[in-house]
Amino acid sequence: MLKLLKDILFPVECLFCKKYGVWLCPNCAATIKFEAHQSCPSCHRLNAWGELCVDCQKDFFFDGIFVAGDYHDQKLAQLIKNYKYNFLKDLGVVLADFMIGFIKEKIFINSYKHILNRTLSLSSKNTLVIPVPLSSKRQRWRGFNQAEIIADYFAANLNLSINKDLKRLKHKSAQAKLSEAERQKNIDGVFVWTGVDIKGKRIILVDDVSTTGATLNEGAKVLKAAGAEAVWGLVIASN
Repeated sequence: MLKLLKDILFPVECLFCKKYGVWLCPNCAATIKFEAHQSCPSCHRLNAWGELCVDCQKDFFFDGIFVAGDYHDQKLAQLIKNYKYNFLKDLGVVLADFMIGFIKEKIFINSYKHILNRTLSLSSKNTLVIPVPLSSKRQRWRGFNQAEIIADYFAANLNLSINKDLKRLKHKSAQAKLSEAERQKNIDGVFVWTGVDIKGKRIILVDDVSTTGATLNEGAKVLKAAGAEAVWGLVIASN
């Protein structure tokens, strides 16, 4: 009875064409394109797979960031905003599917394959998928960690190991409201590794959106200090 009432008051329907039963119908999903160009997360010079260029490596701890989609795509941006700020938890699977599609199309099929196998070895037990953690305060407010839901689904569907031993020590201001310099200062020292030694492991650090890369970089710093061989960010979009 409760489910029926919920369906009447808050029906699940495509956010764009209003087709009943799904948040994103196949026809609308087909109009959201994968990011065609990867680039250095720092200087934005185009390259093959989102790696830091030689001149920028000294300033960062991660090795690169894979960006699945374009935040300027209005549909994709609306999905992300509804997921994070309107608390539509089910959109986590929708966005994870988008990310998986990007990986399969752009990495497994095309020339990314040998690069990814060299840097991440998706078929190897040596690779871990780790979600960017939320503070306990923000997770209570939202009711879920958006990066964790995406990472869980992503790892399960690609038969990768998931690990959640990267923790956030304290609550800080939301990064979206801050300047680039403020973002770095705001995120400094907020993560800690609570797991076993990860010496030689290759990490896919999953988040929803990256702007300056400050959050991913701080996570990578902690993971590298814990022994990780390589840390690659993977996000739905970059804005």
